[in-house]
Amino acid sequence: MESSFGQYEVLQQVAVGSTGTVYRVRHTDLDRIAAVKELSPALRQAPGLLARMRTEAEILATLDSPNIVTIYDYVEEADRVWIAEEWVDGASLEAILKQAGSMTPEQSVGVIRGAMLGLAHAHEHGVVHRDVSPTNILADTGGTSMLVDFGLAAPIGASDALGTPAYLSPEAASSSPVSTSSDVYSAAAVLFALLAGHPPFTGSDVATLLRQHREDTAPTLDGHGADLQDLLARSLAKDPSVRPVDAAAFLAELETAAERRFGAGWLARASITGLVASAIAASATGVAAVGGGAAATTIIDTAAAVSNPVTATTAGSHAATAATKVATSSGRKFLGLGRAQGVAAAVAAAVVVAGVVFAGSAIADQRRENKVKEQAAAALAKAKAIEDKKEAAEKAFADAAPDGAWSLKSTIVTTKFSGEKAGDTSTVTWTFASDCAALTCAGSITSSSGNTFGYTWDGAALQIASKTESAEEKCIAYATGEEIPGSSVHAEFVNTYSPWTSSTSATPPTELAGTSTLVKTFSDYVNCDKTKPIKRTTNYELTKK
Repeated sequence: MESSFGQYEVLQQVAVGSTGTVYRVRHTDLDRIAAVKELSPALRQAPGLLARMRTEAEILATLDSPNIVTIYDYVEEADRVWIAEEWVDGASLEAILKQAGSMTPEQSVGVIRGAMLGLAHAHEHGVVHRDVSPTNILADTGGTSMLVDFGLAAPIGASDALGTPAYLSPEAASSSPVSTSSDVYSAAAVLFALLAGHPPFTGSDVATLLRQHREDTAPTLDGHGADLQDLLARSLAKDPSVRPVDAAAFLAELETAAERRFGAGWLARASITGLVASAIAASATGVAAVGGGAAATTIIDTAAAVSNPVTATTAGSHAATAATKVATSSGRKFLGLGRAQGVAAAVAAAVVVAGVVFAGSAIADQRRENKVKEQAAAALAKAKAIEDKKEAAEKAFADAAPDGAWSLKSTIVTTKFSGEKAGDTSTVTWTFASDCAALTCAGSITSSSGNTFGYTWDGAALQIASKTESAEEKCIAYATGEEIPGSSVHAEFVNTYSPWTSSTSATPPTELAGTSTLVKTFSDYVNCDKTKPIKRTTNYELTKK
């Protein structure tokens, strides 16, 4: 066993696998605990592997989030290659589930929320993770969940078919360019698995899983409310444009759905510190930031996965032979091997699917580089088009909302109020002040009569907020119609409004119509008889000035 890596003193060998070794170490000058991941000697010879290890180091160096592991050092020496990263005392989501069996719905959403905070930061910097899975979500002893193992991460638009098959996006399953919405699909698949107890698709082999991700409609999530059901249905759509555009958009909808489903303060009930502690106690050691080890990774030709399916029982035996084949092949290489090994900690029970391409000449490499750039540009253009479409829809919605001055004509339909009769009309001016965000508008109305009202607009109907007022009044003698000396009564007025809609399809609308019901009730009688509630109904016609 190694005794040191530069200024890092080895404290413990955490895991050994065909891809490399993970150590728990201490920086002797800084007295800081870290994780060192050393690539195995055999895999160092694989074409392009060192370049991909450098890629992970470069990616992590650009990211700074409490929900993403921090990189300290990347070193290439004559006889070894290693990377030093943040050591996290915690457990992977996979290990937690293995120990606990399941989580509460609040815990399930909470742990995904933390990982999405990290993923949103990566997306903001133009990085797609490409392997969001239970193995690559880690929770520390404080219950903070984070995203780990950026060994498969790439700029938006990369197109190798990489990832954990049960959580692979349709784009990755077909070797098409991936985007931020591809990560959203994988994250939604993980959340579905937490809430339903199994992933959306459960094919018996890799080929079946790939086909299901490409072709089959994801099952409906039942028993967790309409909001979460709708969010996961859209996030697991085959068409990337139907999904939330990135992790930040997914997270915003997730938090809204969680509050509606679980109520205010749900996050405080989502703590998994106890589950993390149990998972750590069940293992011999803590878990490094890679999520716990260097298990074997299988690398499979896409075509071979279809013609010769790989099952869980055969996956392990393929790992060693695939690595040897890559290292010794002279005419071709398996793309994605470097990212699959990442930093010597591969995904347990995962299969990395990589397309086979011919390489070996500068011309071929240049053509491939140009193709990747074109695919990246196309993916960015598509993402921008989706965002532009969203912005255009939001602008059109805001433009259609009532705004400015309107003439309001009110006509009494029925009334029990003294001094009024059916058919009485009046006209005032209402001035709207709108505040629209996303696809919701709310604001205030100021009447020329001096009254103010709140309202909301959903694109089809104007909803005036109900209004309650109260007053202290004198009682009236029925016989004389005069006030009774020394009397008093508390009167409360409650005015409720129906949704106001337009009878035409004009956009924006120029007229709206609706009704209101005013009910006056009495209480706290002094020196007077009890009185029944009285009511008035009114029709309104609202016309744009």
